Formats: sequence, C-alpha cells, structure tokens
Amino acid sequence: MMSSIAVANKVDSAFLPCLSSKELAKYQALSKHSRKDFLAGRIALKNALFDYDRINAKSSYKVVVENLDNGQPSIRGREGIRCSIAHSDGWGVGAVAPYRIGVDIEKVRPHKKTLLRYISDSKEVKMARNFFGAGTDITTLIWVTKEAVMKGLGTGFKISPQKIKISRKLNQEYFEVEVKNLEPKRWYVQLFKKGGFYISIAYENNYQQNPRINWDCGARL
Repeated sequence: MMSSIAVANKVDSAFLPCLSSKELAKYQALSKHSRKDFLAGRIALKNALFDYDRINAKSSYKVVVENLDNGQPSIRGREGIRCSIAHSDGWGVGAVAPYRIGVDIEKVRPHKKTLLRYISDSKEVKMARNFFGAGTDITTLIWVTKEAVMKGLGTGFKISPQKIKISRKLNQEYFEVEVKNLEPKRWYVQLFKKGGFYISIAYENNYQQNPRINWDCGARL
C-alpha cells in the first residue's frame, strides 16, 4: 500500500467543523498565528487520510487526530497506520502510511551560520549545495531533511541532528539517511520546493517510493 501526502494552505475558520471537540479546544488555546498553522496541519493530515482510504478502498469517516506520549500524531481507531504533521507560516503538510513516515515543511528565510554547524558537517553541506539549483538554501534543506527523519523516528530533537547523516550520489534527486544507534537506521528522503517553502518526506529505506501528493487539498471530511 502506498503512502498519501497532502499539502494545505489558505485555511480559515470555514474549516473548523473538520476538527473534533478536543482538537477545537487545542486550537482555541493557541495564539492567532499558531491557530493558522495548527489548522493547516490538521486539514492536510485529514485529507491525506481521505486520499489514502480512497486508494486502498477503505471507508472515510469523521477523523480525530490525537497525540501519542512521544508527541507523534495518531488517528483514533487507525492503529495500523502511521502519520506525520508539519506546518510553517500558514502551510500544512500531512502524511499517512502503513509504515514509519515523517514530513517537514519550512519557509526559506535567513538563518544564523551557527545553525548550519549545529545540524550538519562539511560533507553534508557539500552534498546539499545546489540541490535545487544555484539558489538552494543549504541550512533549510538540511534542516527539513533531518527533521522529517526525526519525526518518523518519533524522537524529534531529543536526539542530536549530528546523529543523522545524509548522503547523496551525484545528481541524485533524493537523500539517503543513516541514523546512529537507533532503529530503523536507514531512511530515504525526498524533497520538494513549493513557492518559498521546502518540503521533505522521509520513509524507512525498505519502503522508498515516489510519493502521491495532493498539492492543494480542500476540506472533504
């Protein structure tokens, strides 16, 4: 079975009926800016599940997104699938799959030079250079690559980004990733540039694939 990924932006209060009562309470407790991100992420994930069920001939229903003890999102009643949420500046990305998966999205913006040294080494910087051409923002690219893997692992930044090593063969359009001292060790990360954002999708290496992405999802649940 394939994974399903959806991207949402331009969400507003018209999408609130798609939230469960618990999700709505979380939404209302947030600041105005954070509400927009939270809603975009939830709408993206719910639409990713809608597409996943349609592909795999399952039935969609009212979707309730919860969180596990480690902070990872989960879908109530759907213990057989994994999911991931990311959001940035009003954009949201959601992914579901029957195996470990992680996503991240980041708006390209200036970063302190110290951040690049914190998350990577010189070899990784060389491999990331020019990934999206001459204007590639190396810091953002490496950041979203490693964060997607950490989300798939369920650790977040509880582990050092230096424990996640990226590699890339000449002109390869994705990164191969190895994680030190954690399982699964090997991951496959695809990256996309959408407007002023970088988006990453991380799979366990055994399940690498060309992802099915709904780039402009609307509320259907």
